[in-house]
Amino acid sequence: MIELTMQVSDFDYSETLERFIPDIINLLQENESVNPLVRKAITATPDVAKAIVKTILAAMSQSQKEALTVKFLNKNMESLCASLNEVAEKNGVILRLENGKAIAK
Repeated sequence: MIELTMQVSDFDYSETLERFIPDIINLLQENESVNPLVRKAITATPDVAKAIVKTILAAMSQSQKEALTVKFLNKNMESLCASLNEVAEKNGVILRLENGKAIAK
């Protein structure tokens, strides 16, 4: 077995996290440690929930954005590995990437 390590040098947190807004809304609704007022507000309407989450994302520090991004990358790691396998195969590199894990450094 070969272990492959890669580093991300440039990442658009705002654009990427925007794609995860529905997941972030679910996370906030289900997390008992989230302020009850926030949990109640995001259940009002989808538009209100989206606006609240965008405001929260804009206020987050870089390290908080990194931690959240790592969480969602790991949640979607299976499809990420599958996509990388497809790209590699299209370029003549036949391999199977699996068991990926994102970590913030």
